[in-house]
Amino acid sequence: MTHRPAPEGGVRDVVIRILFVSANPVDTDPLQLGEEFREIQSKLRGSDSRAYFALRSAWAARPDDLLQQMNEFRPHILHFSGHGSSAGEIMLQDNSGRVQTVSPAALKALFENFREWLRIVVLNACYSNVQAEALLDSVDIVIGMKSAVGDRAAISFASAFYRALGFDRSVQDSFDQGLISLQLEKIPEEGIPELLHRPGIHPDTLTITDPGNSAVASQRINDSLTPESIRKLLQQGTEMILLDEEEDGKPTDKANRLLIELGMRQSPAVFIVEVDRLLRIGRVALRLAQYLIPDMDVDEYEWTLVKDDKPLPMEHTLMMAGVRSGDQVKLVGNHRRPEWAPCIY
Repeated sequence: MTHRPAPEGGVRDVVIRILFVSANPVDTDPLQLGEEFREIQSKLRGSDSRAYFALRSAWAARPDDLLQQMNEFRPHILHFSGHGSSAGEIMLQDNSGRVQTVSPAALKALFENFREWLRIVVLNACYSNVQAEALLDSVDIVIGMKSAVGDRAAISFASAFYRALGFDRSVQDSFDQGLISLQLEKIPEEGIPELLHRPGIHPDTLTITDPGNSAVASQRINDSLTPESIRKLLQQGTEMILLDEEEDGKPTDKANRLLIELGMRQSPAVFIVEVDRLLRIGRVALRLAQYLIPDMDVDEYEWTLVKDDKPLPMEHTLMMAGVRSGDQVKLVGNHRRPEWAPCIY
């Protein structure tokens, strides 16, 4: 499902953080790293969803710089551009600017430590598919290169990939557009990039700008506090909807969060909703309706949540109504739209 701009008072906007890490040690061949970053930045800025991306660069990166940036920026996507070796190592710099290699095992340990946020890794370096295969235990999707790749190919593929993400295309579609870009520009390296993913992850349906925020969904799957019933639904790819109070633009304290299974009256669709337990039932119902039916006239319908075939009191908060994480609720509307009619009134 692609991104739909939230109506006023609707679902909180998603910001996808991309960390561009690069290194060109003095004892390696020069690369056009600045050109690659500039092209990625330009394509994102020209896309429909430009407001939903934050791009940061880390130039001449040393291993400790990588740790610092990961802690500080908490990226959803990490993009490395630079040199790689046939042994599957990537090349960062030491304090003197010379090569300092990083092994697949070291990168795997690093990304495992940040799996709470990190969802996609792009290794735009020669022979990086060896790294990619080693990282799948820590990252959902990894893009690597099967062999040596030239500057033109690296830049063309990366810029087309991120442009497609910015136009709300799936990760698979974006990858495919990267390959198409090489073909259109007659760069004979379209067989070098490779996309790998963990079992249960579906790149062809995963849209990174989705308001469900796939990075958060991945985090909840691995959270021991997530009810087992919710965990199974998330593993199956059930869409996640985030509802936040937006007074200060910050997510609600985790202690006040709950995850509920949302169904719709007379519809098989199921969603997982993460919401502040202190929000009023009427407010939650309206915002969910605005999300699910973005073209509706808010003055024409009344909405509530139903649990165990009983409407929840509109003026109560979820906590007051006794809704707990893992509960099943339905979103229902009034008689003016029969397919959304409540069970009892």
